[in-house]
Amino acid sequence: MVISSSWAAHYPLEKMRDFFEEQPDLHRLIVGCTLQKGSPKVDFGAIPLRESQCRNWLIANQREPHRWIALEDDLLNFKAREQVVFTDPRLGFRTRDAERVLELVGRLRKGTSA
Repeated sequence: MVISSSWAAHYPLEKMRDFFEEQPDLHRLIVGCTLQKGSPKVDFGAIPLRESQCRNWLIANQREPHRWIALEDDLLNFKAREQVVFTDPRLGFRTRDAERVLELVGRLRKGTSA
């Protein structure tokens, strides 16, 4: 997992990983953060900035462009709804959100769709 959050401008990766320590299955999957400053390498046009940051991370790290999942609390940050687990911004990240992310990770590993 890669963190694409405005928090990345304020916290180092290890601190952000610690936010997920109560979910060890997710905590161990976090490998990086997306670029938070400057222009993305590829302009994806009408795709929202957060999704563009994720897609640029995939390109920069030579990952498969269709094998990703996002966890987000703002519907406006992603067009690719089928690959995003949207959390309730009033309640934050909850156990059921973690379960949904892990379910999608499992499907990606098996090569099936969400």
